[in-house]
Amino acid sequence: MSKFKCLLFIICIIISYSSFSQKTNDSESYLHGINGKIKSYKEISREKLSSDDSLYYNNNELYYFDEKRNIIRISYYSSNDSLVYKTIFKYDDKYNEIENSHYFANDSLDFKIIQKYDNKSNLTERTKYNSDGSYKYKFKNKYDDIGNNIEESYFRSSDILESKHINIYNEYKDIVLTIDNTFGDSIIFQMYDYKYDNKGKIIEQIEYPNGKTPFKKFTFEYDKEGKTIKSTENTIPLNDLIEKTYKYDNKKNKIEETQSNNSKLDFIQIIKYDSLNNIVENTFYKTIGKLESKNIYKYDKENNIVEDVHYNSQNFPDSKTIFLYIYDSYGNWIKKTVYLDSILMFIGERTYEYYK
Repeated sequence: MSKFKCLLFIICIIISYSSFSQKTNDSESYLHGINGKIKSYKEISREKLSSDDSLYYNNNELYYFDEKRNIIRISYYSSNDSLVYKTIFKYDDKYNEIENSHYFANDSLDFKIIQKYDNKSNLTERTKYNSDGSYKYKFKNKYDDIGNNIEESYFRSSDILESKHINIYNEYKDIVLTIDNTFGDSIIFQMYDYKYDNKGKIIEQIEYPNGKTPFKKFTFEYDKEGKTIKSTENTIPLNDLIEKTYKYDNKKNKIEETQSNNSKLDFIQIIKYDSLNNIVENTFYKTIGKLESKNIYKYDKENNIVEDVHYNSQNFPDSKTIFLYIYDSYGNWIKKTVYLDSILMFIGERTYEYYK
């Protein structure tokens, strides 16, 4: 593989790698909004991807959890309730996910992912194995004493090294230099320069993709609470400057965002909240006083959205989405129906089992 092709490949690897390198347990993503000591729930639903779509897509899935709310199994069923596929999860005594195995309906293995950690629960290795036991890829991490990821390596099958990056950090735990060491000769892959305020927050960041020529410059300003009130992003070779300003309420909710590109206004966003910090109105303006669009939301006593009305640039309502729920005694929905302008978009039913 040429160095040029390898560098392009490394960019893709870094993007995919960063998506999981800090995740040790993703169980809460399956439990979002679910109350109680959940043992399992099954969801059968059908939905349209758009109001113009003539087809409904069916889902039939069963989720199992342990008493610590860790996902331990997902089973996928056909419309006639026959098992199609399943995934089994395992954890260590610190609840880090150490294995997820994927099986077909006949219990034959599709693939397996094994993860290893150090004694601080830093992810040190992630390997994807094929059904025959060979591995498809492997990531390895090394960390310093304070948890900075100082080395990232990616291997294809047969222990072929595809990429190796060494990260150097400053005293603020920000990466200042990433070195590509794949071929044994250290090549600067990315370099960063920072400036900080007296609270240690970044006020300026410059990116150097090759370690020499600056490509992007970011600046930040903060209020006394540490919330960002102004940021800029300047793509230096193009002299393309994006500027954003922010305002907040006394609960630290963002209530206004303004964005301009090379001093030309892109949009103004105004957000309003209820007493429970739910967004009840979200408005965009093209220019000051010129409406682009607006959404107004309503919620039920369980804090789930029940209505979303969209307004066009003439401030006329041009679509309405209605959400209907039936709940169990834990406040979890057992039936959910969604209509877009009277068109059925989603209907789902859930059955729950709880730990005693």
